[in-house]
Amino acid sequence: MNKLIALGVLLMSLAIAGYTINKMIQKRKVEDTYNQYIKYLKAAYDIMQQNYYLEVNPANFEQYVKEFKERIFIPQVKDKTKVDDAIKHVATGILISRLKDPKDSFTTFVPPNIAKQFKDSLLGSAGDVGLEGHVKDGRFVITQVEPRSDAKVKGVQVNDEVVKIDGKPVSEIPEQDVSKLFSLALGKELNLEIFSPIKASTYTVILVSTQYFKQSVFFVPTSNPQVVCLQIRFFNEQTGNEMREAVQSLNSQSVNKLIIDLRNNGGGPPLAAWDISGIFLNAQDKLFYYLRRNQAPSGLITPESKVKFNGQVIILTNKGTGSAAEIFAGFMQAYNKAKVLGDNTAGQVFLKSLFDLPDGAVIELTVGKGYLFNGNPIDFDGLKPDMAAPDTGLIEQATQALVGGA
Repeated sequence: MNKLIALGVLLMSLAIAGYTINKMIQKRKVEDTYNQYIKYLKAAYDIMQQNYYLEVNPANFEQYVKEFKERIFIPQVKDKTKVDDAIKHVATGILISRLKDPKDSFTTFVPPNIAKQFKDSLLGSAGDVGLEGHVKDGRFVITQVEPRSDAKVKGVQVNDEVVKIDGKPVSEIPEQDVSKLFSLALGKELNLEIFSPIKASTYTVILVSTQYFKQSVFFVPTSNPQVVCLQIRFFNEQTGNEMREAVQSLNSQSVNKLIIDLRNNGGGPPLAAWDISGIFLNAQDKLFYYLRRNQAPSGLITPESKVKFNGQVIILTNKGTGSAAEIFAGFMQAYNKAKVLGDNTAGQVFLKSLFDLPDGAVIELTVGKGYLFNGNPIDFDGLKPDMAAPDTGLIEQATQALVGGA
């Protein structure tokens, strides 16, 4: 009997010990998971603390860590033994919002699943076959062939009509899905059957999705042949080359009245604005500079350019005109090389950089404030136009102003 009692006590002791060990293991797992969350938040904080254009208050980070534990981790995280990426990313996005200047609409957290697409859009590059258009009468009518895409290389033309995509008739594909089929992973192929109205025949072409810089400069018709309108939809590394080609064409036609439409141009790399400055300004003219925290100002001057435009210029702007587009409009206005017509710009002349987190997420961070060469900042209120006007009919208004000698 005594042996049975002793055995029972031993088994109970082992059970209690096992339960205690399991509790300790479980506690350790929970602590490790919590620390992984905090480590990730700390990585995001360190990026802001070291690079943000304004001072970041450490006390705000400590307060947020406390709130994360009390309001998110303890009450909302169901499985505390492993990191939930969705919770981690949402929490980091909230942290970034807490730490940044409330007026700063640019600093943001981008989760890994859309980080690459986000980077591509900022750089003005694309990964696709290079076709744009719309569905009409069961066919996809091509309205744009990107000049640096595989479609251009393979000889696809504007107004050609895609009849089949990978063997499936366009008429059998939901209209809202057709355009999506032209965006596919880099290196992937798309088999198209295309009808050419010019040749009145059908041909087959295999297009490969490639990475390239999208066309950014477009000619827009005006009501007067003496006036040419160039629309810059965004800035990228090829904008300068496209502008020089366009201006060479204008010079060959003796056109000296130019509208530059920057409406809804969200910008791009500031160096793109620098690159086209030489077309309009004198070499070595001061352009703009950025002021970063704890660093000396870093400025740019106008580069040499063999292509010049010396005629009249009107620049169109609106609330969608931002970043590099504002910089360009700003120094053109300040040097009296152009009149600005439209609405105040977006107020986005801030230097922004991308910072990678270990899991592929990205923080777009405002790291510097932009100033024109004369020391004037372009604040959140944006650049003020010389002639304020509604967004409709601006090209015609600018055309009339240029013809009238404004």
